[in-house]
Amino acid sequence: EMIEASAMLREAEDIAQLQPPERLQESLLQVFTPEFLQGNSQQLQAAIVQGLQHLPPIIGVKAQTAAILAHDTIDRLPRIAAPTLVMTGKDDTLVDARNSSLLAERIPNAELRTFDGARHGFNIECAEPVNEALLAFLAKHAAVAAAV
Repeated sequence: EMIEASAMLREAEDIAQLQPPERLQESLLQVFTPEFLQGNSQQLQAAIVQGLQHLPPIIGVKAQTAAILAHDTIDRLPRIAAPTLVMTGKDDTLVDARNSSLLAERIPNAELRTFDGARHGFNIECAEPVNEALLAFLAKHAAVAAAV
C-alpha cells in the first residue's frame, strides 16, 4: 500500500490532490477505530479543520515518504543507549504493531507499551493512558538521572 501511495505522491503537485474529501473517511479509519470516530465527532471535526488550515508542503510529504521507503537502521538499533519507550496501537493499520515489538527487542533495555483496540492515532484515542505511560517513564528515568 505504501508503494502504491508513493507512486500517487510522485505524480501529485499539490497536497490537496493526495487527500480528496471523498477519501477522508477511509483515511480516518486507518488512523482511528470506528468506535472512536463515532464517539468523538466534534473533537475530530475540529482537528480536521485545523489540519486543513495547516497542510504540509508537498515537498515535505514526498521527502517523508521517500525516507519511509528507503530508511533502514535496524542494524544500528543495538547502539542506542538512551532510555527508550516504544509505544503503538495494537490494531494500527498504517504501521504494523509488530514493528514496535521489533524496535523494543533490538534497542537495549527498551520498554514496549501497546494500547489494545487502538490504531495509528493511539496517542489521541488513548490520550490518558498514553500520557500516564509517558509521565511514568520520564519520572522513572529522571529519578535515575538525578541519582547519578
